[in-house]
Amino acid sequence: MTDFLAKYMGYVITFFCNLCGNHFALAIFLFTLFINLIFSPLNIKQQKTTAKQARMKNKLEKLKEKYKDDKAKYQEEMGKLYQEAGSNPLSGCLLLLVRLPFFFGIYYAIQQPLRFLMQIDVSVIEKAANTLGIDTATRGYELSIMTDVDKLTGSEFTELVEKVHTFDFNFFGINLTQTPEFTWNFGEAFSSGVMLFWLIPLLSFATAMLSGVVSARLQKRNNPDAPGGMAGLFLLMPLLSLWIAFSVPCAVGFYWACSNFVAMLLQIVMQLLYSPARVIARTEAKEALARRAAEQKKIAAVDGGAQ
Repeated sequence: MTDFLAKYMGYVITFFCNLCGNHFALAIFLFTLFINLIFSPLNIKQQKTTAKQARMKNKLEKLKEKYKDDKAKYQEEMGKLYQEAGSNPLSGCLLLLVRLPFFFGIYYAIQQPLRFLMQIDVSVIEKAANTLGIDTATRGYELSIMTDVDKLTGSEFTELVEKVHTFDFNFFGINLTQTPEFTWNFGEAFSSGVMLFWLIPLLSFATAMLSGVVSARLQKRNNPDAPGGMAGLFLLMPLLSLWIAFSVPCAVGFYWACSNFVAMLLQIVMQLLYSPARVIARTEAKEALARRAAEQKKIAAVDGGAQ
């Protein structure tokens, strides 16, 4: 399933690469934006579900008070309330499950560009790895092959070498096919140019941190009564992102940074356009108009009957 999705995600990334003159970094950013826009209807639906749940808050509190000694009855009445409102409290989890396979496909397409972006035969890729002494069990080994692609000779590697050279993996002087190497010897890292590659893990960490802070603030604004004990988790995820980004090629860390940044921007836009307060106001306005139309219809029917 993952290979199937990665294959077709690879086609889309290749399309954006061709659109951007084979500039890989720009293609990844546009691709990330495109994927998030594709899933925006699901995000809108989630925003509307949050608004419906906010509207039901008072009703839920009354049910909880009424059936505080009968949990089974409370669960039953709560289910009826959600059904009447057309809201599903598990919809957020369902939407995440829908998106998850696609993002795994994207991850593997970027991690294995020779196979999924350039459609190089697997046997050729493995032979290239063996020739260069690269372990095929390591993550991002295809990107490592691309770093040393000029060392490959022989007609069997001609297509591979030519296709690699058609892509521009430069991002402000950073070769996205290379893996950042961390060392505590900062002076040596700076003088050798190794520190330049640290920008990608740091960018991944910063965008994950910023995205987490923005997400927490928006959730608190939408639900002021939500518990505030998630600070440790918001710090853990960016740190985990930083650690992993130092163990994979820069292209993978760059994708995570783009994904964090684009997701954060779209979340802000969704909040502006579909905040619970806005959605509730629109819903109540529609309901008021519907009630008014129904009342006018009744009055017209009464007047017609009187005549």
